[in-house]
Amino acid sequence: MKSVSEAENRMRNRWHHSTHCAALIAILIAGFPNAIFGQTRFDPTMLKSARAERSINYYGAPDLGLTLAPVFKLFQQKYGVQVVFTGARGRENYNRILAEQRAEKYVADVMSTGATSMNSLKWKGALVPYRAPNLEHISEAFIDRDHVLIPVYLNIYGILINTALVKRDEEPTSWKDLLDERWREKILADDPRGAGGGNVWFTVMYKTLGISFFEAMARQQPHFRPQYLENEKAVARGEYPIYLPALAGSIARLRGAPVKWIAPSDGATYALISQGLIKNAPHPNAAKLWVNFQLGKEAQTALAKGGNTPLRRDVAVPDPELSFRGKKLLGTTTED
Repeated sequence: MKSVSEAENRMRNRWHHSTHCAALIAILIAGFPNAIFGQTRFDPTMLKSARAERSINYYGAPDLGLTLAPVFKLFQQKYGVQVVFTGARGRENYNRILAEQRAEKYVADVMSTGATSMNSLKWKGALVPYRAPNLEHISEAFIDRDHVLIPVYLNIYGILINTALVKRDEEPTSWKDLLDERWREKILADDPRGAGGGNVWFTVMYKTLGISFFEAMARQQPHFRPQYLENEKAVARGEYPIYLPALAGSIARLRGAPVKWIAPSDGATYALISQGLIKNAPHPNAAKLWVNFQLGKEAQTALAKGGNTPLRRDVAVPDPELSFRGKKLLGTTTED
């Protein structure tokens, strides 16, 4: 009888121990699901609803549609959900969104444009927050604290030179080097009056280097043009020795041309390309599926291959110029 009692006690102790362990595991799972399992998968119930919605309406700048074209294809192949893209200037899409909200005739599901318009939509309550599961793989510095503006990729701006026209020992290594007399009337610049890299560069330079830098730059008499893709090509053709601010992605587009992209030692400017979910969207679940997919490794890798700077920490870039790691980022336009 004693041996039976001892056996029962041992079994009872083991049962209590296993129950205690199970309880601890349950607490850990409830408190730290992402830390333990790295869960970045879409909720199964929401996934089913997203597939049933079959499409999303995405408003963005025309060149964004070209950038994301391979990602649209991957998304449709994987989930059977089509992305219907409407390309227009930022202010046009911004006004269209507000008009739809006022009329209560909702068409757009997702919007992506420049920081000024996106923040304005956020302030006006036209966007809804969403903490996408894949945000756990994105550097904290690029995540909106309110989870309204969802990051997609970075545009990093530096200096593009034609190596046939700029001697190696004369290459500018900083923004201030462009004030050298030798570059007078030889600088091509993005027009800062419109949305884009020129506007970002002007804003950040004014905040960091002050008006004296622009007074000196004005004496250099730079040539302004608004189309960044044409400006890159102009430098590649040898029409100008220098273009600013130039996208790091120009290296991918101009491969084989006598050009070099330089990250200024005093800091590169950048624009965070983000998107937002529209309030009262007709396809809310498909829209959430899309923005989470864009932050997935497959989509971010496709963006990197297209010459864009991915935000995921685990995605490699084909050209070192595209990486934000190891570069001094001087700043960007912000909510203020």
